[in-house]
Amino acid sequence: MPAIAAAAADPWTVREEDLAAAVTTRDRMGVLVRYALLAPSTKNTQPWRFRVGDDAVLLFADRTRRQPVADADLRELHLSLGCALENLLIAAERFGYAHAVELFPDPFDADLVASAVFTPGGGTTPGREGLFAAIPTRATCQRAFRPGEVDDAALAALESAVREPGVAVHLTGDAGIRERAEALCLEADARLFSDPAFRQELARWIGEGVFGTSWFVSKLGELAVPLFNLTPSEQKKDKARLASAPILGLISAEANDRASQLAAGQAFERLWLRATALGLALQPMSQMIQLADLKAQVSELLPDPRRFPMQPFRLGFGDTDAKRTPRRPLAEVLVD
Repeated sequence: MPAIAAAAADPWTVREEDLAAAVTTRDRMGVLVRYALLAPSTKNTQPWRFRVGDDAVLLFADRTRRQPVADADLRELHLSLGCALENLLIAAERFGYAHAVELFPDPFDADLVASAVFTPGGGTTPGREGLFAAIPTRATCQRAFRPGEVDDAALAALESAVREPGVAVHLTGDAGIRERAEALCLEADARLFSDPAFRQELARWIGEGVFGTSWFVSKLGELAVPLFNLTPSEQKKDKARLASAPILGLISAEANDRASQLAAGQAFERLWLRATALGLALQPMSQMIQLADLKAQVSELLPDPRRFPMQPFRLGFGDTDAKRTPRRPLAEVLVD
């Protein structure tokens, strides 16, 4: 598919006009995938591949980009895939495509996580209204938030963004829950950054430049991170980030299977895009559920502790970097 592979090397440059300029239906599917590439992913690992057909897109897990230490059960990998799938569907609806999605359509290929068939004549489904414009502007806020309370109308809009059966979002400003969540986050920082295997894994991704740093800074970080326990500095930053957040959130699910993880990722991306459209900032705080015993304690913070925590995050008013983190170009993630 040479025309698709020749698409702009930087996925962030995708524009609505690109679909009108596409010559073939396969090229149009390729434009939809370029919006999927702008989805968030755990440590920006972008663990996805796509196969594009005349009227369909297949989404595959790319296990070469997994994190065996931080994401041993592949929960975050599948959440990331759910985010990419949601961007794909939002873009399709923006361009007037109806879609039929099947999760894990091939029982003999666990890496084929979703197939989406598109037909002209579709509209925007409830919950996705006004989200397309937020896809290229959504970003992670790494800084402490500015002072300000999130009003009830905004919280209600965020809660209504989550529509998948069995998936829910829990938003709270409760002081007791915030205190407990902070303790769990700081304990996770201490245990993860004292683990040489975790630091080595993090160094790999820093070295690949996934966080948008220059080649020199990326390589310097790759060399330095395995050598030093960064616990004090990470705890200091996370303490300030959490203290500044008027709202803490948690996506949870009734089950912990792959389909639930994908659905949680879709819900999380839709919520994040809605927050962006409302002028709110968000940062995932995944570390507190990357260790099994701490994850069990996070479950106890839920109204129903039998639910499975999928994605903790903080929410408030903040500034994001104008420079977006890099994305793998379309040609690199396509498979025949």
